[in-house]
Amino acid sequence: MMSGESNVFRVKFKGLVEEIGGVHPAAAILEEAYGVGHAGTVSKMCNGSMAVTVEAMYALENALLRYPLTEYLADRIGRRDSSSIDTMSLVAAVSRESGEAVESVLSAFSSASVDPENMTNKERARALKEVGEAVAAFSKLHEKIKGAGNG
Repeated sequence: MMSGESNVFRVKFKGLVEEIGGVHPAAAILEEAYGVGHAGTVSKMCNGSMAVTVEAMYALENALLRYPLTEYLADRIGRRDSSSIDTMSLVAAVSRESGEAVESVLSAFSSASVDPENMTNKERARALKEVGEAVAAFSKLHEKIKGAGNG
C-alpha cells in the first residue's frame, strides 16, 4: 500500500509526465539526461508500481521549468534562507549553465547534428534540460540580488 506522501509525490510526477506529452517524451528526456530512459519505467513511476526516482524528478522538472516535486519536498522541512548562499557561487553557476545551454542549442543546428536544419527529439530534450538548468541558476541569482537589501 502506498503512503499518503508517496501518493502525492506520484500524482505530481504524473502531472509532469502528462505536461511533457506522455511517457515516451518523458523517457526521451531521461535518456538524454542520464543515458537511459524507458517508457515502461516512466509508466511504472506514474502508476505507483515503482518509486519515482530523484533523477527522473530532476530531469522532468528542469525540462518544464516547473518544480512541483521540489517545492513539495521543500515545504516538508520549511524553506531555507537563501542569504547563506555565496553570490559569486551563483554567478559561477549562471555562467556555467548558460554556456551549456547555448552549446546544446548551437550543437543541434551545427554540422555535428544528424539534421542541422531541425532539432531531433534527443537534441530538444537536451536543450530543454540545459536551458532549464540555466533558468534555474538565473532565478536563484535573481532572488539573491533581490534579497540583498535596499542598496
